[in-house]
Amino acid sequence: MSLWKLLEAGTPEKANIVIEIPRGSRNKYEYDREKGIFELDRVLYTPFTYPLDYGFVPQTWYDDGDPIDALVWLRYPVYPGTVVQGRVVGGLRMEDDKGVDDKLLFVPTTKKDPYFAHVQDIEDVPQALKEEIEHFFARYKELEKKEVKVHGWFNKEEAISIFERAKKLYQEL
Repeated sequence: MSLWKLLEAGTPEKANIVIEIPRGSRNKYEYDREKGIFELDRVLYTPFTYPLDYGFVPQTWYDDGDPIDALVWLRYPVYPGTVVQGRVVGGLRMEDDKGVDDKLLFVPTTKKDPYFAHVQDIEDVPQALKEEIEHFFARYKELEKKEVKVHGWFNKEEAISIFERAKKLYQEL
């Protein structure tokens, strides 16, 4: 059974996020929705590692033809396949060769880790961390000769709107 279909998306304040790639990894894992397994897509060509845990929100669909992408700011990396309950605080507007490729930014719910209770919106995220994430995504495909455009951060309100739209698009599949 596919985690993408089995798990619910949840709400913007208590979303389920399936982690595909742990923070600090150069391995890009992808969840195969048909097979229900995690596969190594590739090792990043650039000498960069993922700055945050990375995955997707189940039962969502987005403009790039995939579930909505999720970045999760955790204190410690988790394993691929781990489901993290998080709340959305903003997002990163991006484009790649497929078009729009926005990433929603989550922190764990306060019950899971009270360390992030003060992070309510994108302005609560340290500027240095946002710049590190932007730099990573602007450059991580460079040696593959693939173009990525990073257009900056958007706030929680817009992220919630994207989250809800992605849930609706999934229901229309």
